Amino acid sequence: MAADPPNAHNRIGTALLEIERTWLGFTSPPLSSRLRDAGWNPEPLAASCSRCGASRGPNTAASDGCTECLDARLPWKRFVRLGTYHGVLGEVARDIKFNRFRSLGVAAGRLLGEQLKQAMEESRLDPNTVWIVPVPMSRLRYLERGIDHTLAITRGAAAVTGARCVRLLTRRHGPTQLAVVPSERAGNVRGVFRVRERGLRGDLPKVIVVMDDVRTSGATLVSACRTIRKSLSRNTLGERRRPDLWGMSLAVSDRASSS
Repeated sequence: MAADPPNAHNRIGTALLEIERTWLGFTSPPLSSRLRDAGWNPEPLAASCSRCGASRGPNTAASDGCTECLDARLPWKRFVRLGTYHGVLGEVARDIKFNRFRSLGVAAGRLLGEQLKQAMEESRLDPNTVWIVPVPMSRLRYLERGIDHTLAITRGAAAVTGARCVRLLTRRHGPTQLAVVPSERAGNVRGVFRVRERGLRGDLPKVIVVMDDVRTSGATLVSACRTIRKSLSRNTLGERRRPDLWGMSLAVSDRASSS
């Protein structure tokens, strides 16, 4: 088979780039362009409650919680987010999830990773002692959508922080959270997660960051964290330290409850 001319690959690459600029740009412009055009900038960590992830307001309490979560029993020790689920960040989250923009998910995950990296530095955590665990979708849901959007975001965050992306959980198929009313969401995800027990063998991290794309009621993250915590309790860890659990989401709805 004859080899391509020396400049053939350059011409092909130029043509593909032109196609992307001409056609794909209308569908999914680069994340940096979307954020810049919307005037969006990353928020400081202090803009949200480090315990529940809710936006801090004028009546926010001290660092041990805010008015949204002071009386709540949360299964995680700290929460990290990129921002609130509205405006351009809400649009990005929906594009990743429903339009199968995997590269957009990785790019958004890298921005979220910068936030997590700051939180890890504040807690003096070695990246080698941190796992990021994506909340999984069922196999059937993956076949329906063609993308595991939370996994894409997680991989972006892991690339920035140096933490490990660990697919520790599996999920039984059932109705999506969008298909049920808010009052039934906790029951909808109760018992749907399972831990891959082999994932808990060997060296464990100091922190397991459980990642969901968007937190609205918080029910999905709560169920996932409790499943991991119960599995850790059942396993004989010996002298190994039980990891702390953190929660993390690309976006948090201001309507989110801390239950």
